[in-house]
Amino acid sequence: MQVCGREESGRSCARIVLVKLSHQSNPNQELTTYAVLDDQSTDVFISDTLLEKLEVDAPEFDLQVNTIVGSNTIRTRKVTGVYLQDIEHKYGPVKVPFAYTREFIQTSHEDIATPHVASQWKHLSKIADKIHHCADVDIGLLIGQNVPAAFQPMNVISGQEDEPWAEQYKFGWTIIGRVSKDKPSQSTSASVN
Repeated sequence: MQVCGREESGRSCARIVLVKLSHQSNPNQELTTYAVLDDQSTDVFISDTLLEKLEVDAPEFDLQVNTIVGSNTIRTRKVTGVYLQDIEHKYGPVKVPFAYTREFIQTSHEDIATPHVASQWKHLSKIADKIHHCADVDIGLLIGQNVPAAFQPMNVISGQEDEPWAEQYKFGWTIIGRVSKDKPSQSTSASVN
């Protein structure tokens, strides 16, 4: 995931899109969730809650997870037969080879772009009405490199060196970077994901 500093006077957004999720056992049941596009992760992770809503059984599995802070073996479930779809159904569904379960996806709703964020920046205001935002929807997926179709940018809107930029993917528009117009604080502590 992109590093998202939570300075007292700053906010950053990451590559997070609103998607429809379904399973091959019941393709007509579509669940709406936010998905983090994380090109530094090798695989897809799905929250336990989202998997329960899909009503799909998945075998348990030991998974070794390697991160910047070390290596860990976790007990998880491995699910196959999951499909992703853009909210507007403009593109065909994308098959996820497999996904591992996690209790939750470690990110925050503060990292999600909103129409309001886009409208505050002149170069991004033209996409404000194209950003799908649902404050009451959970972040239930982390999409990794094993779904390459998720990472093919269709459009990019750049700003100045210190401004956020936007990227359009098959699953929608994202805004990346520091979106607060306040000056960064000189705090001696911060939180990163």
